[in-house]
Amino acid sequence: MDQGKVRALGRALAAARGGGRISLADGLIPDDKAEAFAIQAQTFEVLTAGISGFKVGAPAPDSDNITGAPLATGTVKFGGDSITVTEKRPLWIEAEIAVRLGADLPERDHPYTSEEAYQAVASLHAAIEIVDPRFSAWPDIPPMAALADLSSNGRLVLSDGIPAPRHFEIGEITVDFSMGKIRKTMGPETFAGGDPMRLVTWLANNMAVWGHAGAARGLHEGDVITTGSWIGFLPAEPGTEATCSIDGVGSVSVQIVGA
Repeated sequence: MDQGKVRALGRALAAARGGGRISLADGLIPDDKAEAFAIQAQTFEVLTAGISGFKVGAPAPDSDNITGAPLATGTVKFGGDSITVTEKRPLWIEAEIAVRLGADLPERDHPYTSEEAYQAVASLHAAIEIVDPRFSAWPDIPPMAALADLSSNGRLVLSDGIPAPRHFEIGEITVDFSMGKIRKTMGPETFAGGDPMRLVTWLANNMAVWGHAGAARGLHEGDVITTGSWIGFLPAEPGTEATCSIDGVGSVSVQIVGA
């Protein structure tokens, strides 16, 4: 692993979180997941930011190519929000389902089962992720660069949510999304990530991807974990309201302002 690259890109990405955009130099593209996760950790070290939770996702229901990123303290909000879009700072919207933990899942010497991970879930939430990439060429950048950039997370907005039911069935979930003239209703057969609890379980068992500090931290009571977009990503349209509603779970909206 190129530690110089990890430090340089971590510092650049941390500096760009104030709203700037950076160019992707060939020499700073992460070589693999391990380097991308190390850059995420370096970004948090530079920011001296705490962690409020994680995002996690997969490209297909049976894919082992699961990735994640920490959510910085102050970027998770409940009950709705407002964002501002400018020509120099476009943003994108994703509709997701998230969980909030009611118990710790510390590192241990044998993996958690999906049932054990779900027992730690306190509540389910409808969620809107604000995609705020630090790279100016996004989304036309290498996947490892996007991963290094905390998977392009800007913030996460959640409904108040409901207590986790005794059993979670992905087949019972339908996500309704609207923004301006856009209307989408998405069932589980269209969700790339598959069973969200498979992703949460992967996270509980793989905190070491963020090094010794990640493994030592584990997952905490109160952590929010969002599990990937049901609609892909859509440009945030100024002058509209984006709403994600999940039947039986809740609804959350984000006002989109132009400037």
